[in-house]
Amino acid sequence: MMIQLDPFFQSGMVLPRNVALPFWGTATPNRRVIISVGGREAESLSNSSGQFHLWLSPLEAGGGALTLRVGLAESNEEQVLEDILVGEVWFASGQSNMSMAVKGCERFTDQMLSDATYPDIRLFKVAQKAAWSPEGSVSGTWLPCLPENAIDFSAVAMGFAKSLHKKLNVPVGVVVSAWGGTFIEGWISQQGLARIPEFQSWADHYHQESCLPEHWAEFREKANEQGIVSNLPVDTENQGLQDGWAASDFDDSGWEEMKVPGRWQENGYPGSGIFWFRQSFEIPTSWQGKSLVFEAGAMDKIDVTYANGQEIGRTGKDHEVAYWDQPRHYTLPGELTEGSRVTLAVRVVSFSGHGGMTGPAAEMGLQLAGAPEERIPVAGYWKFKQERDYGVIANTAVMGHGNHNSPHILFDNMVAPLIPFPFKGVIWYQGESNASRADQYQSLLQELIADWRWHFGRPDLGFYIVQLPEFMGPSTYQEESSWAKIREAQRQVSEGPGVGLAVTLGYGEEEDIHPQDKMPVGDLLARSALAGSYGKDLLAGGPMIAELRRVEAKVLCRFDQVGEGLCVQAGAQPDGFYVAGGDGTFYPAGSKIVSATEVEVCSDQVADPQQIRYAWSDHPINNHLLNSEKIPASPFGISL
Repeated sequence: MMIQLDPFFQSGMVLPRNVALPFWGTATPNRRVIISVGGREAESLSNSSGQFHLWLSPLEAGGGALTLRVGLAESNEEQVLEDILVGEVWFASGQSNMSMAVKGCERFTDQMLSDATYPDIRLFKVAQKAAWSPEGSVSGTWLPCLPENAIDFSAVAMGFAKSLHKKLNVPVGVVVSAWGGTFIEGWISQQGLARIPEFQSWADHYHQESCLPEHWAEFREKANEQGIVSNLPVDTENQGLQDGWAASDFDDSGWEEMKVPGRWQENGYPGSGIFWFRQSFEIPTSWQGKSLVFEAGAMDKIDVTYANGQEIGRTGKDHEVAYWDQPRHYTLPGELTEGSRVTLAVRVVSFSGHGGMTGPAAEMGLQLAGAPEERIPVAGYWKFKQERDYGVIANTAVMGHGNHNSPHILFDNMVAPLIPFPFKGVIWYQGESNASRADQYQSLLQELIADWRWHFGRPDLGFYIVQLPEFMGPSTYQEESSWAKIREAQRQVSEGPGVGLAVTLGYGEEEDIHPQDKMPVGDLLARSALAGSYGKDLLAGGPMIAELRRVEAKVLCRFDQVGEGLCVQAGAQPDGFYVAGGDGTFYPAGSKIVSATEVEVCSDQVADPQQIRYAWSDHPINNHLLNSEKIPASPFGISL
């Protein structure tokens, strides 16, 4: 057998500096394995199955690219890796906003690629895999940061790596292991979930009863009985099509209107279900009889799309969630465009959570095939009608082989194979998919951090969290804002040792859960990491609430991370503070900066304040409180 390192170890990779380096792979059984790089050498024995694992003494950064050799003693068999750099290596994980590539940030792509030549920055994107029986390795390729590669890089990871590289002046590697639409539960190990009382039974049952195909149905039934897994509805027939809703001459004058892109939950329909959207467009004479392309934007979650009564495309089936944020591109053949009007009808199915035609608007249009410059925007008001109401279904922890929201399945496939590689730390962008269960998120995120630190054997593993930015309709206050609750959970977790927070208010978008201005997010993560993991003398981020003091009917809020002092976006004083007394009813409060570190808050309607909230909504539009470097303060909700 030829000797072979694990596929993660490749030419062009970055090795961490100043730590013992593990290597593992396969070779001829019971043979001496020798590895050498940068003047260091180590050896070990392969076991009876041919597996080997050895550690190399630490390397320092600098000195250019190295060659790594691993071979069998008393043999010419060896594997050689070239262009190995030594520097800082980080792990980037989460859901779609972490995996979102530079090319997906269309308004900023050119700007990002104009400064994307950093050959000492390398990224490795872990291939997505959700199998019950992981192979024990990850797939991917180490690539240098050059424009032809960077267009497919995680935009957040690239921004983070650039900021670190410029500040530390050493090579930087980032391993990106992320998957859109994933719950945090999938990223925690089985042992980690078992440590959370409310998830222990769920994870145990999955492990014991669902590992064989013949047990799937039985497990699903038991899980539903226990309330662990939602009994998701099944789309059995296309009633709207039978009723003629796709036809170009169908009379939809009695239907309601919705602004597209949008979600039906924001338009008076709180539940999941099936909705139809219709709109007609006049096309130029020069387009008639020619192929057109409908750039539909994303549909949450499954769709079938029609033009002038004929199906032109569909995406997703059953309970697939992989396509909820993926833009659709459907072609209208020339025989459907012979007239002067094109009627588009879209059937959107969402079996849980939100649903709708979600855009963004900039990606939605009708255009001549092969001529994207000739384009009719289609965002705006569409007619819509509900075909079926599934009710409010929040818990979508559907489990099974290949389903990325099964418990611990992403940890097993996309994290565990990299253990014990000594990453410096983790950057984490996730929470959107857990917003409907925000009250559980703090315990889950705390366990994720402890779980990964334990498995990697790194109690000092840095962990830096992206606090969710703005999303959905702007408002000054929302009592039950799920995104505000997620932000508060993230803030509280960031108070733990070795954990930091990137406050990203100002970089969200009302109509797009995937905001495109990602480089500043990476820079904010790097700032937090530079302060927390490297001890650099700089502000780690925005102002963080540190202490509350009640003085009669007033509350004095003291903040850390203020730099030279607190300030606001505009004018002299911040707003967005709300206080509540013993009855728990919140009222808007006046606020003023009274010192470099303190804000005084009070309300005439609350004589004895017991709770205080700041920037408490899905999309806060208050006059944000800032520090001297103009970084926003973290939202918070605290009882006195």
